[in-house]
Amino acid sequence: MFINYKSQNVHFLPLVTHFPADSSGKMIPSKDDWKDLKCRPHTVLTPGINEVSDDELTVLKHHCKELIENGTIEIMELKTAPTNGKPARVAKDISEIPVAKARVLIADCINVPVLKGMLAIETRESLRIEIKDKIDEIAKREGKKEEDYETYESDDTTVAGE
Repeated sequence: MFINYKSQNVHFLPLVTHFPADSSGKMIPSKDDWKDLKCRPHTVLTPGINEVSDDELTVLKHHCKELIENGTIEIMELKTAPTNGKPARVAKDISEIPVAKARVLIADCINVPVLKGMLAIETRESLRIEIKDKIDEIAKREGKKEEDYETYESDDTTVAGE
């Protein structure tokens, strides 16, 4: 899931703090069981577009309620294009959203690990070129190479601590 963090500051969000159950009754993991959580032990939100797993989003909704309510954090439910008479649905990743929306998403993202994650799953060549160009632009501005950045894996099989 993509979120737009509309701030000029970096926000460190620990995901292993004790919280009560969320609205569905699911307990939010404590420090003792964070290794079983299918996300990282913390999330760092950088200004612009960020990608978070479903578990990270659950904690984010609880921990950053005020930032979501005042619009500092926008949860982006990007839709697929309707096809074969089927209505649009929430896209799982960038490869499922229309090209025009994907271009806006890429342009607004300044987080190289997220861009590299997009590049790993995007198959449309025009968008792959835009992602690579954006990564190169950011790396040049920061005096780095693409290889200097980690890749954020957003799939739900990634377990914190591994």
